[in-house]
Amino acid sequence: MILNVNSAIVLHRKVMDEQDLLIEVFSEDLGKIQCIAKSAAKISSKLSGKLNPLNVISLQLFKGKSFYTITDVSITENLSSIRDHFNNLQWALFFVSVIRLSTEYKQKQKSLYTLLYQCLKQLNENRNLKEIKTFFYEHYLTIEGIMPPLVLSIDDKLFLNTVQAYIEKPLRAPLAI
Repeated sequence: MILNVNSAIVLHRKVMDEQDLLIEVFSEDLGKIQCIAKSAAKISSKLSGKLNPLNVISLQLFKGKSFYTITDVSITENLSSIRDHFNNLQWALFFVSVIRLSTEYKQKQKSLYTLLYQCLKQLNENRNLKEIKTFFYEHYLTIEGIMPPLVLSIDDKLFLNTVQAYIEKPLRAPLAI
């Protein structure tokens, strides 16, 4: 069965069997899914550069027994300016790791997808980092229903502690310079 996914954010990629890539994407329609890109780890592959973390892509997938197989990819939005600023890149990867650790596979999370997309877009435009962090913190905690009561402002430590208690996994704060 062929599926078209119009908008997905690449969360993670890993080389499998020397030539294939195991890609984790977060889409509006399917939630977090794992896909295999056959022969994408080869230097000559047309898919490889399009499947980097933080890319917003459009996918064509074939649904197999255990994995989706990527048959076609196109970049729908290039967020490469995030990589121009170390702190922006660190926070983008932190937001991605929060989403990766706190979402289950094949669980539709349209509001979390929209939140992640908006924050990555703002980081790409090099907007005020403190405002982006606050926006992510407040909206993430509200969407997940874990906003601490009677809190006027959320700092990095409170967010980390709240999320770690929620997901029951360690979470590292991003580096900053």
